[in-house]
Amino acid sequence: MTPIRRAVALSTVSRLSSLSRQRLTVRSQSLSAAISQFHAYSTSRPLRQQAFHSQLENAPNAADLLSSLDAASAAAPSTPQTLTEKIVQRYSVGLAPGKKVKSGDYVTLQPAQCMS
Repeated sequence: MTPIRRAVALSTVSRLSSLSRQRLTVRSQSLSAAISQFHAYSTSRPLRQQAFHSQLENAPNAADLLSSLDAASAAAPSTPQTLTEKIVQRYSVGLAPGKKVKSGDYVTLQPAQCMS
């Protein structure tokens, strides 16, 4: 390569690299401006209510609402006994009073009581 061509090639490369640096600077400035504008106009996500509007209207404060929700979850209806569970409940021996037999419970049966 002749010295003139080499000088022209080097000057062209240096000009192109300086132009690309300028473009990157302009792009980064416009990106930072766009981000700052986005942050200026962004809002937080609206909070969702954790109760129905009728519950919120009837409860004078949050403590009453929470206590009513706890009472409702404590009094949840249990699943009804199947026919087999009722029969086992009737003929089980040594079962605590008021205890309901559920599927999977271990109970003691005496064949003389249920087969006579």
